[in-house]
Amino acid sequence: ILRDFAAACKKPLASKVEYCARFFSEYRWYRSCYKSLADSDGHVYALIGYTVNIQQEVAEREQLMESAQRDPLTKLYNREMTERLVNDRLTHLEPGEKGVLFLLDIDNFKKINDDFGHMAGDGFLRAITEAIRADFRGDDVLGRIGGDEFVIFLHGFVSIDAIEKRAQRIIDMFLRLPVEAAGGITCSVGIIATGRSSTTYEELLPKADEALYSAKNRGKNRYRLYGEDKY
Repeated sequence: ILRDFAAACKKPLASKVEYCARFFSEYRWYRSCYKSLADSDGHVYALIGYTVNIQQEVAEREQLMESAQRDPLTKLYNREMTERLVNDRLTHLEPGEKGVLFLLDIDNFKKINDDFGHMAGDGFLRAITEAIRADFRGDDVLGRIGGDEFVIFLHGFVSIDAIEKRAQRIIDMFLRLPVEAAGGITCSVGIIATGRSSTTYEELLPKADEALYSAKNRGKNRYRLYGEDKY
């Protein structure tokens, strides 16, 4: 902001700038609108303007942006944001790291809605969301891309064994939900792992879906890695 003001002191200029500054013990957002006054020769002799507190405006703006990125029911990332974040994580894979995409589908989810009603179905989705949040890191991508379909993407120096254990933990998670409507409801998981930073979400998702379809065909309540025949 000082550079902006300095520039306005050198030549006629009208502009505005938003910035975060400390006010006593907390930081707040402000907007300064300013204009430099110059004589007939173009020499600046004064700088005038005003500053307003825009903390509420910024908070509302951030809330709108957050809402546009989130699924309204579960508050997980929506389809579009999930794709964007996974692609970003893939681009930044380091040598030796793997990017792992888990595609989850709730087995027989329609049964909850049919037997207990849609409110119970929504409650189940919120419960499984909280369980997933608690079991994954803050920088893992957690998204809801369909009615009962979820994506989890993680990256790191992980082995296939660790990936399989993680998948089994996801499946076991469904059996421990303290929700009445959850009785007998299970989950199937399709998995695809890559070490190539040039890979995209658009390439991974169909492969994870193929693995998921294979898991469903083998009786549900299980996981399957893409390209593996032993599960």
